[in-house]
Amino acid sequence: MSNPQDAHISIPDTKLIYESSNGDTWYLVEDPATGLPTVKHIASPQSGGHVSLFEVEGFLLRGEGPEQQALRHLLNQDHLSTILIAYDVHPMQASAYHDLGEAIRSLGAWWHHLETVWIVRSGKTPGEIRDKLAGYINVDDQLLVADITRSRAELAGVNEAGDSWLKVNIKLDILAA
Repeated sequence: MSNPQDAHISIPDTKLIYESSNGDTWYLVEDPATGLPTVKHIASPQSGGHVSLFEVEGFLLRGEGPEQQALRHLLNQDHLSTILIAYDVHPMQASAYHDLGEAIRSLGAWWHHLETVWIVRSGKTPGEIRDKLAGYINVDDQLLVADITRSRAELAGVNEAGDSWLKVNIKLDILAA
């Protein structure tokens, strides 16, 4: 089973989710302690300015307030696809593997817990990604690029950081409610 130190994910930059009329604000951020996608609530200065962090799924389950609706809208409006990339490179040479990994990282937010499997958030189509990555593989190598946006997924042995990233970026049912 993976442990939190094995987390290989990237989280997008901080995004404003919602600002209430009383000055409270909510942001989608990376939790500094865990690296998980997190909702950061900053109370208005009049309310003391306290800062609270919430795991995304738990925050969405807290209710149907405007801040939850805004987060659902933000997660659904980005027009990015969730793309699965898998490959089999023969022989696995360090330089070719590194260059392919860098090319995949350049596509957008990414998850990489399995040796030759990546999941990325990208505005590119699977064909565009395949064409970009094809230059990094040889004739004996194999490459699979599939759009898995809004797909059902079941996990085993994935640590909390990976599980949370996948829930947010594959947008499982909890986020579509």
